[in-house]
Amino acid sequence: MRTQAARVTDDYYLHVNSAWLERHVMPRGISIDGAFRDAWQLAEDRVWSIVSSDAEDTSVFRFWSAAITAPDPLTAWETSLVEEFQVIETLRSPSDIPHVLAELHAVGIDTAWELTVRTDRSSKRKLELGEPNRLIVKTVLDDVCEPAGRFRQSDGMLPFDAPEALAVDLELGSACRTFDPEDSAESSLADLIERAPDFDWPAWLGMQGISEIEFPTVHVTDIRAVAAAANTLTAQEPSALRSWLRSRVIRCRFRQLRGDDTREGRQRACLRLTERFFGEAILYEYHRRFVDDSCVAEAMAIALDVRSGMLEIIRAMPLSAGGKRHLVAKIEEVTLRIGLPDTRDIRYEFGCSTNAYINLREAFRAERSATLAVRHWSEVADWDRGRAYSATGYYSRNHAELLIPWGLLEKPFFSRQASRWANMGTFGCIVGHELAHSVDLDSEVDFGSGSQSALSESDLRRVTSWLDRLAEQCEDGFFDPTVRLEYSVDPTRVLNEALCDHVGVWAAAVAAGSGRDGQIPRQAMREFFRAYVTMMRSVATDAELDDRLLDDPHPPAEVRCNWVLRNLDHFHQAYGTRELDRMWVDPDQRLCRAIRNESTDGRD
Repeated sequence: MRTQAARVTDDYYLHVNSAWLERHVMPRGISIDGAFRDAWQLAEDRVWSIVSSDAEDTSVFRFWSAAITAPDPLTAWETSLVEEFQVIETLRSPSDIPHVLAELHAVGIDTAWELTVRTDRSSKRKLELGEPNRLIVKTVLDDVCEPAGRFRQSDGMLPFDAPEALAVDLELGSACRTFDPEDSAESSLADLIERAPDFDWPAWLGMQGISEIEFPTVHVTDIRAVAAAANTLTAQEPSALRSWLRSRVIRCRFRQLRGDDTREGRQRACLRLTERFFGEAILYEYHRRFVDDSCVAEAMAIALDVRSGMLEIIRAMPLSAGGKRHLVAKIEEVTLRIGLPDTRDIRYEFGCSTNAYINLREAFRAERSATLAVRHWSEVADWDRGRAYSATGYYSRNHAELLIPWGLLEKPFFSRQASRWANMGTFGCIVGHELAHSVDLDSEVDFGSGSQSALSESDLRRVTSWLDRLAEQCEDGFFDPTVRLEYSVDPTRVLNEALCDHVGVWAAAVAAGSGRDGQIPRQAMREFFRAYVTMMRSVATDAELDDRLLDDPHPPAEVRCNWVLRNLDHFHQAYGTRELDRMWVDPDQRLCRAIRNESTDGRD
């Protein structure tokens, strides 16, 4: 891919970022780099300083210190994992499997096989109507398909019979390789028992503190894999299962305390554990040290302005009055928060020992106890505490809540020294993108006419035409005006994120000005777009780019930038594009015109 400079009206992303791309050197061990990774690293370093230095007289430091100095479970399993192995030894028949798995899960062993019983958060409104809770039963792929016989250390063999464990490994791996989240179904416990008759499902629910009478309906994620794994477990000899579970325990503790064989890997793993169990204390200290509350107030004002800009766009859409009210209500009901969400926290209270393994067991037991006490998972905060200081926004559809992390109050996302236009182009565009997820037009169309969508059939036809236009642009390489990119983008995967990019940047552009299109000073809008494209710049290794093109719903940064700007009148007005410019698009073909149902009026 060429990175030489381009004219501003030919390839805007390359025009702004070519110098950075030319001189950038990828850090060792990193597959993708840019402003967002830099911000994540800054937050990571700050949390590290909180955990490992000034808190030596606190339980936070004692927990971290014990974890960082713990013996390697691969070589010291006889003394470090005694309690976990004692649980495994109680497995003497297939009927013992649910109890043993539940006990191991209670102390944090999650690499064996998990049947997670929880209230599906998406059914919160159903719960309020008195309808039965749904359960989710799932297999966990992590580490399941790795043959146990390969996991060895030169200092010693693992404490299990490798041939037996390997046989079980391969059979379970085969059962779980079909993992498909789309293969989910509502099922009764009777149906689940019919699929895997030898697995004691009622006992498993009992281990979770839930009775069959309370939860008559089960929602099974990937039901075929679940049934296959359950049948594989119950078909094995208890001795083979005990060997297999011992290997899983060692792997899990190794991952929790070591991460990998490097010093940095161990530090990261121990840091994650400490954040998990002392998140509230760490967040309090992070806020005290690094968060400027005056910046929080300014950022919230920008977020509210962006929401107003999005409401203005929606009210101008060529939709029915009912359709507009429906979309406006979705935006207005979103709660904007900077930092921590206002949801119930699970508290972990336990005494810290100098033994890391005792700390882990007690911490996970306390977590499980608190979760069972709450009972309804919809009442528990489903936010990762680390998100409070990361560098990307999070929209929760179930909570109708947009969490704006403290990390977004740092450069290049937000700066008190920057102009309002620049902050709108960075922070404002991120807020706009996440707010656009609350509208979720792609899902409205997926519901189809006459089903769950509140939009009329004519509204759905209009929304479909917008999405079709985006898909056609994607297939035609619309985002690559100079035809320099060496890859294509799958429109079926990126369509929703691309639409949120368009609407989010548009809403921030409207908010940046007087609220009426065409009324923003040209120089101000140039600051806006330059800030946006500078913030978005990134570079990835070929392998990382291939993986993201295959799996990531977010297109690469250069795609997200040029695609959006070509479709937006504000950009063409800011730079005075003409027909011979590569960034030029006929006004009638711009998405913003289609969404406003406007035709060209000669201004461009």
